[in-house]
Amino acid sequence: MNSLFRKPLVILASVGVLGACSTTTPATSYFELSDTSGGTATVRVVTLDPGTMTASTTTGTYDYATGTLTVGGPAITLDATSALSEDQGATAYSYVSGLNVTDENKMVVVVTDAADLPSDTTIVYNGQALVTVTDASATYEGTMESTITANFGSAGDTVTIVLDTITDATETAGATVAYVASGAEDITITDLVISGATFTTGGSTTAVVDGFGSAVSTIDTSGATLTAGGVFAGSAADEVAGAATVDASTAATNAGTALITFSGTQ
Repeated sequence: MNSLFRKPLVILASVGVLGACSTTTPATSYFELSDTSGGTATVRVVTLDPGTMTASTTTGTYDYATGTLTVGGPAITLDATSALSEDQGATAYSYVSGLNVTDENKMVVVVTDAADLPSDTTIVYNGQALVTVTDASATYEGTMESTITANFGSAGDTVTIVLDTITDATETAGATVAYVASGAEDITITDLVISGATFTTGGSTTAVVDGFGSAVSTIDTSGATLTAGGVFAGSAADEVAGAATVDASTAATNAGTALITFSGTQ
């Protein structure tokens, strides 16, 4: 398995798709990533930096005709084989895809227009996540199943992320070996706050990271620093993608960290 976070992670969400489009663009502000009819989209770039455990944003350009992304450098192609490009049944997403970049982990996301977001409802997304968890004993890297619950409007305007069932995993404590899962592995982040087509941490956001390693350890997240950035994708929030960090590296006991990228579909 690739090392997930050797360089900053980048997620991309479109903003103002129509404005940058050519004359070949259909009369709509929305595209699937597989659309090849032409036009470009200005995209918002969310970067997860594992070195500082923080997220930041910038912009890039997605070219529909070639299926490539440009972020201040050479064009990047879509990675259909990424765990972040397909759901738990290995069906490719329409609006979320990983990207082919050596030693990096990236997604491109076509964001839902604010006017097309759901209201007064709860939507559950199922997909996959790439995780790196470090505790006092080792570092664990792998793919987990993701369940993302989004409450819109009067339902609360919050997001909860639950990750379980780790596969294709490694454990590094000096040497790197295949990780034998216990089935107890769990990462849960609750009460992320929705704002338009995005969501991030808020005053009530909490995280749990436990069940990793032979000791089935629990990281003390009571004083952890949490960051997160997510976007709803598709014509009506059909899909979702994002990233989060849990930094409890300074905890007096049971210190640790978690780096997470996730995606999902209805």
